Amino acid sequence: DEISLFGPCGNGFQVVDEDVLLIGGGVGVPPLLQTAKEYKKIGKIVGFVIQVKRRQCYGCRRLLI
Repeated sequence: DEISLFGPCGNGFQVVDEDVLLIGGGVGVPPLLQTAKEYKKIGKIVGFVIQVKRRQCYGCRRLLI
C-alpha cells in the first residue's frame, strides 16, 4: 500500500521583533507551537490562549517548561 502526502500548505506566520500572544484552537495549535519556538529563539516573550478537546497538550507543556 502507498499513500501520497502533500504539505504543509499555507503561508505560515511572519516573525517580528516583538513579544506576542498566540491564539488558536484545534488544528491551529501545532503551527502556533512552531511559531512560538521561533519567537523563543530570538528571546521574545510568548503567551498562549488555546482551546483543546483534551486537557493534555503535550507540545504546550514541553514548550512552556
